[in-house]
Amino acid sequence: MRKRQQRRKIGLAGGIGIGALAIGGIATLIVGVQHVVTDSGGGKRTQETLLLQMQGPDRTAAGTVLLAADPSAKQGLEVLIPSRLITDVCGYGSQNFGNILALPNGAADSRSALSTMLGGVSIDGSWVISERDLTNLVNEVGGINVDVNTTVVQRTAGGGGRVLVAPGQQKLNGTQALEYATYSPGQEGAAGVLARLQGVIDATIQALPRTLNAVEALTRQLPKGSQSTIGSDRLAKLLFELRTYDQTEAGVFPTDLPVTAIDSGGSAPSYRVDNSATGIKQLVSTRLSNSVPSSANSQHASVYLLNGLGVPGLVGTACSRLARSGFTYVGSGNRPTFSNARSEVDIFRDSDADQGRTLARALGLPASDVRRSTVNQSVARYVVILGSDYKP
Repeated sequence: MRKRQQRRKIGLAGGIGIGALAIGGIATLIVGVQHVVTDSGGGKRTQETLLLQMQGPDRTAAGTVLLAADPSAKQGLEVLIPSRLITDVCGYGSQNFGNILALPNGAADSRSALSTMLGGVSIDGSWVISERDLTNLVNEVGGINVDVNTTVVQRTAGGGGRVLVAPGQQKLNGTQALEYATYSPGQEGAAGVLARLQGVIDATIQALPRTLNAVEALTRQLPKGSQSTIGSDRLAKLLFELRTYDQTEAGVFPTDLPVTAIDSGGSAPSYRVDNSATGIKQLVSTRLSNSVPSSANSQHASVYLLNGLGVPGLVGTACSRLARSGFTYVGSGNRPTFSNARSEVDIFRDSDADQGRTLARALGLPASDVRRSTVNQSVARYVVILGSDYKP
């Protein structure tokens, strides 16, 4: 097997705090307002993307990787995503990325959150596989060959430990592969955890059968709870393409999602997306440009939502409407009072009046709800207060 290309490591710029931004006197936590990357090619998408999430017993994601295959370039991509990446989920506020999967629409919310972080990159579907089913899959392919980078130890009573996986080139069965992929000792940062996850995912893909028909037969046997939203045959095709590309030099590029460390006050490191020129923007322009839809040629206007009624889940009902009309959700909060008879679509520039009315229509609101605000803010291009005339 060819030598594996060096993974691009996570950037960890420590000590960066999350700032509190105010809208109309409301202090709201905002993480990484995103900007859509322009698709310079402007053509049809050629790259297929799939969000693979390994689900733990508590229903959160024990590991997440974005898989991408581009038959036109005969190249693949594996983007590893930290579980403690803080992002904003429409209707739920700030969440660790790994925890999103446990929400009622967790798989879809995970795709939406990642797409926003990546500036509008299309994510075609999800593959949520349980830890048990991943274990069975590894056993089904006869085990996997992994260059183990650390000793995996199971602590025992009395302070001792039992070695489950030893360092070096090892043939791992399903149980060992799972232990290695999810091993997180002490205060280790995300880079080490993701390296082990990537090693297991990549080795599992490499151990798949050598024909597409055989891979299809394997994916069709997956239990219902671990089926992909794109269907078993389409999943098999994507995995088979990645297996094929990985036999060529630089055919599959493994990388960590660019992030920076933040001071979250917890014992384990937390992260936010790196929106610098050498962070997300570079990743998208060099590796994911063929997954940026042509509609991204026009910048998606950012929208911040405020719940003006106090109805639980109200904000969450608006997000899909925003996305369908080309607007980008960047955060939410509550209005200090919940007696707003009418909604407000606040614009901050006279030139945004027409698009403000388009935004109002997208939410089922009358044009009269569009108002010119003089508040000085930089959180979003538009701020919407959902009042009594908004119908979920």
